[in-house]
Amino acid sequence: RVDLAFMSVGGVSLVDGITDYDANEASMSQLFARCAQRVVVLADHSKLGVTTFARIMPFDGIEAIICDVECPDEWKDAVDQSGVQWIAAASEYMKEE
Repeated sequence: RVDLAFMSVGGVSLVDGITDYDANEASMSQLFARCAQRVVVLADHSKLGVTTFARIMPFDGIEAIICDVECPDEWKDAVDQSGVQWIAAASEYMKEE
């Protein structure tokens, strides 16, 4: 049993969901997600809108996504409707001066 699962993924798509490049890693992530009470996806901006080889779960199956950027404007309505919380976690050292 897992209370809160944090998952690093290969891709995040509103249509195709949460995916990964490696089928074995995706299988482990699926198992981990099924055992978890809550799932949080960790993904930087390069993963957004990307669909990779192996599907882990649908987008609305996660509780939150932690990303290095704010939610893209074109995603806001879908994210709000899905109930997924978007957390922008850019560090000060990542910001340009």
